[in-house]
Amino acid sequence: MNLFLHSNFLHSKKTADLLFQRVLVGSSQVSQRCKGICLLVSLILLSGCQSTPSDAPRPSVSAVSPVPSPTVQSAKKAVNKPKPPDKNTLPVTLYQLDNQCNKFVSQKVRVSKTKTLEKTIGRVLEDLDSDDFSLSGYRVNVKKGVATIDFRIASGAKRQLKSLSNCEQLALYGSLRKTLTGNKVLKIKSVQFTDRGQKLKP
Repeated sequence: MNLFLHSNFLHSKKTADLLFQRVLVGSSQVSQRCKGICLLVSLILLSGCQSTPSDAPRPSVSAVSPVPSPTVQSAKKAVNKPKPPDKNTLPVTLYQLDNQCNKFVSQKVRVSKTKTLEKTIGRVLEDLDSDDFSLSGYRVNVKKGVATIDFRIASGAKRQLKSLSNCEQLALYGSLRKTLTGNKVLKIKSVQFTDRGQKLKP
């Protein structure tokens, strides 16, 4: 009887020990799972709290224009600064007929102080030559404020002064007359025209 009880007691003890070990193993597995879950939850929470680089506040940057160096500024001033006029020239206003033969257009230029009248006449005549009409030269004589311009027609010219149209005559004679009398520095009161000494009546 006592042996039977002792055997049952041992069997029960083994069973209890086995159950206790399973409980420990189970609790250990549960504990490991709990630790894993807790770790995962902690990581999620931490990653949620951390701000991404794009969400991070950026320092405000105010748009500031670069300050040019003194060398650049002085260079700009040198470029923008107008050149002083040549002391050996004088300002005059040229008057030339427009392409529609309607009005005279003014243009301010500077000409040499030496032979100012001749240089001014030359500037007016620069653009008046055409394919069939060309001047080879001219002479100018001034007497009591009256300028007489004597033209020389080029030898190969197909047309003469008398064959010029009304618009062409106005471009030639009118431009010269208005330019010479319109500039006080030239001291010209009126202008006459001749062709190799022969008086022209434009």
